[in-house]
Amino acid sequence: MLFCRFKVNNIKVQDGKTVLAAEIFGEKINISKHELSVSVKAPTYHMLQLRKDNASGDWAGQVIFDV
Repeated sequence: MLFCRFKVNNIKVQDGKTVLAAEIFGEKINISKHELSVSVKAPTYHMLQLRKDNASGDWAGQVIFDV
């Protein structure tokens, strides 16, 4: 699968953990349409971030993938 659009529905703290509810949109890989040059091995917790801008209420996150 290749994902191209993400819609965050809810972010909340529950039992001391941050919970994210989101919808992700994409399609099956089609090698005649998609050129793949790098594969993701795994996500990592290295430099993982999730923060809320108190002024706007917007959230920003960072996930680093091993390739």
